[in-house]
Amino acid sequence: MSNQRRIQGHMPRKRSNVPYRNFTEEQLRAYFTKDDSRKILAMKVALGAGIAFFVMSMLWMDYYLWLMSLSVAFFITSITLRLIIHLGIKVPTNEEFDAWIAKRRQEELAKALQEEDMDDLPEKELDHILCIHGYAVPGLKDAKKYLKDDILWKECKGGVKRYSINVYTYILPLEYRIVAMTFHINAVNHADSSQNIGDHFYDAVVFVQTVEENELVTIEEVECLYKTKSFLLGINDGKSVNVTIRSLPLKRDPSLPGFDFIEPDVEATIRKLRRFIRSIKERGA
Repeated sequence: MSNQRRIQGHMPRKRSNVPYRNFTEEQLRAYFTKDDSRKILAMKVALGAGIAFFVMSMLWMDYYLWLMSLSVAFFITSITLRLIIHLGIKVPTNEEFDAWIAKRRQEELAKALQEEDMDDLPEKELDHILCIHGYAVPGLKDAKKYLKDDILWKECKGGVKRYSINVYTYILPLEYRIVAMTFHINAVNHADSSQNIGDHFYDAVVFVQTVEENELVTIEEVECLYKTKSFLLGINDGKSVNVTIRSLPLKRDPSLPGFDFIEPDVEATIRKLRRFIRSIKERGA
């Protein structure tokens, strides 16, 4: 695209090798709320007990019928629990959830680009649009925009957190203007969607900054004080783009989770954008 300005060094977003599968709201909600760990533990205990009583029935023939009956009962219990788990709601894996979110993100970005009459932008160019990924957690000021029951999160392997509501802000610097496209994806309520597309000349951009402030975050029905970091793109009409990128507890309590994305390039991207806007203003774009 000849009239697009580039901010060099922005890292392309990772692509998943996991094939896309469509999931219902019920399946995606279960991804955050369903916990089969107790059933799995009970199934393993019942299986172990069944094997143990079977072995004992072979060793103590005087108690064969009694021990074998116990063995069969535990085997049946184990099989029943296995069937309950297998026939329950099919919950996506972490990788499948990521692939679902990525697909929806691509679809929403395509709609936003179409609004700006840029839907023919090559995929290679898409990788260079600046992207800031945010989220919603209970208690933050952004949470007021969504239904309380829709705001879910879970901690996965390696401490990686995944969120039911993901907020994306794409910033596309052009020759004489800057386009900011913000939308959110609600995995557990597909009817909940919004897009905010701003098209601004550079002299209308007042500031690009990150802001830290203290907010009350609800953790297991208890309000805890957190330090929240947000990205702000201020416009001279009083409107701004605001995306939460990190929330960490003020209290040093290992039981309190921190909310973040394992994407070290986010803050670097913001710094590059700030320098870019400053250089444009200094040259009088």
